[in-house]
Amino acid sequence: MSDLPGGAAKLFPFTYFPILPIFWQPGRNPLSKFVDYPSTDLPEEGTIQEVSPGLYWVRMPLPLILNHINLWLADDGDSWTIIDTGLKDDRIKELWDQIFGTFLDGKPVKRVFVTHMHPDHMGLAGWLCEKFGAELIMSRLDWTLGRLLSTDVRDTVPEFLIDFHREMAVPEENLDHLRSQGYGNFAKGVSPVPMVYNRIREGDTIKIAGSDWLAMRGEGHTSEHICLYSKERGVLIVGDQILPRISPIIGVYPGEPKANPLLDYLTSLKKFRKLPTDTFVLPAHGLPFYRLQERIDELTRHHEERLEAILEGCQTARPVWDSLPWLFHRKMEGSTVFMALAEAQAHFNKLEFDGTLVREIGDDGIHRFRTVEKATAAA
Repeated sequence: MSDLPGGAAKLFPFTYFPILPIFWQPGRNPLSKFVDYPSTDLPEEGTIQEVSPGLYWVRMPLPLILNHINLWLADDGDSWTIIDTGLKDDRIKELWDQIFGTFLDGKPVKRVFVTHMHPDHMGLAGWLCEKFGAELIMSRLDWTLGRLLSTDVRDTVPEFLIDFHREMAVPEENLDHLRSQGYGNFAKGVSPVPMVYNRIREGDTIKIAGSDWLAMRGEGHTSEHICLYSKERGVLIVGDQILPRISPIIGVYPGEPKANPLLDYLTSLKKFRKLPTDTFVLPAHGLPFYRLQERIDELTRHHEERLEAILEGCQTARPVWDSLPWLFHRKMEGSTVFMALAEAQAHFNKLEFDGTLVREIGDDGIHRFRTVEKATAAA
């Protein structure tokens, strides 16, 4: 994985929260053998493509490692619902305006539904809601955190953020890079988040394009990521929770250093595994696909393999920094280092929570981890 292109690394550093929601898995076949794609045709920029009656696929560009996001436009009869919005970006605004001028048939957008608060999903929610007088629909936790981060802008990087990474044994040159990125860049990726929203929570139903959709809560990627499942259609709008060929980042960040998001993620995947085997999955990145259960199994194995690699590497006490070659098999540079560290820390925290790793804090302030058997023997 390379550094973010086109200046995006500086605009969206992974210093305090994941702006880019995806961790690229180097060397993976871009079309996973574990899923089936009914089509590889893509909607062109500024156009829409029907994927289910009255439900349309909109594909927008991203100036990031992952160069696109899938958004959805639903025909509600007398109006439209937009599901996820894209990053705050002039080009994406132009493409939305092109779609509005071509495909809406004079009907207004009344609702903007956001699966979760990352800027590529929520970035234009404020712009769209203001443009149409539309209501925003989100989970409470993700709306709250999105509002908070969008207003948290400071001149310098807070010291707690530096300390968080110094405890991982991050070299000083990387900490200098972290300082150079500034703080509060989340706000640059989002238009002002509406101060009023309508809450949706797990178990709620919402009518979109003439069908009832069940809200299903995913965790780990964000705290309250809402996916939508229509039993009538056999369709799951899954956001970033389950992707066909890459793994959503499951990270630990400075504001909650002892979090266990990987446990949350693996646990929440189990509920999606219970959906029918012929469910058609609409992801935020990649192609719509079938074989949901096989993909869930593949994602689970992926994380289990990372956990095993850490246990093998921590026969002697090691800081999180040392694990990057074990987990990612290539040199990390620039802002990608901090994305990798967030993901690595999530795996260390789960093993500590499970009781198979112990944390040892040295006189130098660095947190080192050792397998329980080796720690007992050393004692």
